[in-house]
Formats: sequence, C-alpha cells, structure tokens
Amino acid sequence: SAGSVLIHNVEFGQIIDHEIYIENCLQPIIDEIKKRRPLSSTHSLKILHDNGKPHIHKAVSDYLTSEDVTIIPDPSDSPDLAP
Repeated sequence: SAGSVLIHNVEFGQIIDHEIYIENCLQPIIDEIKKRRPLSSTHSLKILHDNGKPHIHKAVSDYLTSEDVTIIPDPSDSPDLAP
C-alpha cells in the first residue's frame, strides 16, 4: 500500500446518497487506482461495504460491477455469525 487514495470532506449536515457516494467517493478512487495500476487496473480489487443505504443501492452495485470490482458481502449477513 502506498497510503491513502482518497480523503473526502463532507459539509456538516450534508446527506450522502448513492449519487454523491459514486461521484465523490467511488469514481475518484477507481480513477486513482487506474492511474497507479495501469496494467491490472481494478481487476482483483475488492471492496467491503457495510449495509449503509448508499452502499447497497443498485446504482452503486452496478457501477462497481461495471468497473470489475468485487464486492465482499457484509460479514453481519453471514449465517455463521450468531446475532
């Protein structure tokens, strides 16, 4: 790892929806990874999301799939874990 890829500040009181999450968080991260790793790009990239509304929105899932990013399921959904 070469350190942080993205630090994004949010205005106090701003609501983060799926569009803001894609445009201001995911796209800049994906673009930076593509610049840093031109040969492998986003292939083999994995992302772990919790079940926050912006994270589980279909548009987010579709965007990550289109960029060939693997989404790791939230471990709290695992049948192996007791509630």
